[in-house]
Amino acid sequence: MESSAAGGLNNLLITHYETLREMLGLKERYASFIIVKLSEPERAEEVEAWIEAKYPDFEAKTVEEAAEILINAVREGVSFINLVGYAGMIASALAVITVLTMMV
Repeated sequence: MESSAAGGLNNLLITHYETLREMLGLKERYASFIIVKLSEPERAEEVEAWIEAKYPDFEAKTVEEAAEILINAVREGVSFINLVGYAGMIASALAVITVLTMMV
């Protein structure tokens, strides 16, 4: 299903999660991440290194690293919203200038 958002550049799919799992061929008990609560948080980097050594297909991150990724994503989203707001302000200013020019 395509939407007209962003000049037709946005593809939108609304489906039940079971249908999506079937389309992607995911098993029912599939997980994209696992959170581990440590009894000794100061050893997080040691546990991260152990997980990456023991399971090379996995990507381990400490809480700080995961939070940094999330914060960067939020920051980029806010920056985009600011950009859209600036475009709206410029369009409004040009409309006012056009109306004032036509009045003269």
